[in-house]
Amino acid sequence: MTSMVAVPRRLWPAASGAVGLVAAAAGPVAAHGSVPADPPSALGLLLGWTFEPAVTLPLLVAVVVWLRLVARVDRAHPTNRVPRARSVAFLAGLAAIAVALMSGIDAYDTTLFSVHMVQHLGYTLIAPPLLILGTPHWALRWMLDGRALGRLVKQVARPI
Repeated sequence: MTSMVAVPRRLWPAASGAVGLVAAAAGPVAAHGSVPADPPSALGLLLGWTFEPAVTLPLLVAVVVWLRLVARVDRAHPTNRVPRARSVAFLAGLAAIAVALMSGIDAYDTTLFSVHMVQHLGYTLIAPPLLILGTPHWALRWMLDGRALGRLVKQVARPI
């Protein structure tokens, strides 16, 4: 148990006054970054893309690696090719991440909480199911069967 420092009652008015002065002197604070000059518009959300290397490069690497692996599997197994729907789902999951992190939505996520939450929905509820639908079954079995992650998922999914 932690103990709190006891402040004598006679110092309470001075302490609360100091806290009040600090709060009154504080200026406006942006949540994560700067506030855009223009209010959000449909055109701005649609065309206001930013291409930051920290986001763009990993997404491009994932697309290139995925397409090369699919081509390799298709060449090695011409009778059992990777289903096109699987590639479409995986690439759509990466596109959902790109929309959430690089489109006009990203410009207003610091000023509008609703836009910020739409961004979160994009990369927590839309992208993961698409990425999982695109992942080959053998990879899912490998990730979730008998490994530490698999044991963790099984424990969380079936706690009793």
